[in-house]
Amino acid sequence: MMTTPAAIFEQGLTAKGTSLVSPDELEASLDFLRERRVFVQSIEAFALRGELQALTLEFSILGLDGDRDWEKHHDVGRSYELVLEKIAGAREYKEPIVFQVWLDDAPTP
Repeated sequence: MMTTPAAIFEQGLTAKGTSLVSPDELEASLDFLRERRVFVQSIEAFALRGELQALTLEFSILGLDGDRDWEKHHDVGRSYELVLEKIAGAREYKEPIVFQVWLDDAPTP
């Protein structure tokens, strides 16, 4: 069952974050999220290995990569570019990747 953009929006604003969503579901929600003036604050990416979910830092946004990551919070456009980069990388990875997403209100310019 596909997670809708509205569900990603509602869940992503909670402390728990979203349920696990696919790269396609996350990408399909980005315009919806932008229209509601929120941005992706952080993402935990997990590689699916049978019944296991292994945290995969290369597709996560956790504030660990300096200008490539944490600083994007101050520029919503750059934040969405980074999310699209993570989605593209996840699609090419050898194992299926799913994301758990946390959102926040976009900073006012």
